[in-house]
Amino acid sequence: MVLLSMLFLGDIVISYEYCRDDAIRQNKKFENHLTHLILHSILHLLGYDHEVDEKEAKIMEEKEIKILKKLHIENPYL
Repeated sequence: MVLLSMLFLGDIVISYEYCRDDAIRQNKKFENHLTHLILHSILHLLGYDHEVDEKEAKIMEEKEIKILKKLHIENPYL
């Protein structure tokens, strides 16, 4: 018997229209921008925060860039 342990961290809600329009304004692929928003949200649920101070923001941003690179998505902050 396999027992699965689940941990609820919170909800992620993304507006399709906002994501689409934001991607267009920033000249990004929709799929890449959506992936970044989801990753960014997950990191917030895990306790990362970019609004506390610049050090925390840099840690979160570097983590995002590293993960997105593994998914072949370029740095969204350039």
